[in-house]
Amino acid sequence: MVLLQFVAGLIVLITHIILAHLLYKQKAEEIEMKQNFTTWMLAGVIDSFLAFLSIKNGNEFSTLMEASSTFLPLFYAIGSFITAGVLLYKKIYSWTWWDTIITVIVLICIFIWIEAGDYTAIIVGIIASTISFIPQIRDTNEKPHETPFIFYFFFLLGDSLCFIGEFVGGNEFTVKGSLFSFTEILLSLIIIFLVLFIKFKKIKN
Repeated sequence: MVLLQFVAGLIVLITHIILAHLLYKQKAEEIEMKQNFTTWMLAGVIDSFLAFLSIKNGNEFSTLMEASSTFLPLFYAIGSFITAGVLLYKKIYSWTWWDTIITVIVLICIFIWIEAGDYTAIIVGIIASTISFIPQIRDTNEKPHETPFIFYFFFLLGDSLCFIGEFVGGNEFTVKGSLFSFTEILLSLIIIFLVLFIKFKKIKN
C-alpha cells in the first residue's frame, strides 16, 4: 500500500516538474500553454497544510509504513509551488477580481481550518483545495487550447493509484486517508472532460 501511494505521489511530482519545464521553455512571444497562477499558488499552500496535518496526526516519515496518506498532498505541494514559481518567473499570469474573491474564500477556509479540530480541519482544507481550483477550471473553459490536458491524465493516474492504495489490504474509505485523493480525481476529470467536450463540440460543428 505504502509503495503504491509513494509511486502515485512520485507520478504527480514528476508530472508537475515536466509541466513546469515546458512552461519555462516557452518564449515570451510564443506562449501557447498556460496554467492559472492563483490555482497553483493556493494549492501549494493548502497541500502543505494538509501534509503537515497528516504528519502531525502521526504519519511521521520516521515510520514510513504509516506515511501513506502524507505522500500525495506533500508531492502536490512541492509540485504546485514549482509550477506557480515558473508561472510567476515567466510572467504567465493575470490577476482579476475573481482571483481576489477565490483567494479571500480560501484564506477564510484556512482560518477556520486552524481554529478547528483535526477532523474538521481536513474537510475544510479539502474544500479550500477544491475552491482554489476554480480559476483553472474557468480558464480551461474559456481557452481549452491553452490547457495541456494530457498532464491531467497523469495527475488522474497518480490520484487513482493513491486512492486504490488506500483499499489494499481491506481498508475502508476514510476522510483522513481517502478524501483528498478522491477529490483530486474529480478535479482532474473535470479538466479532462471540459477540454475533450469543447474539442468534440468544435469538431461536430
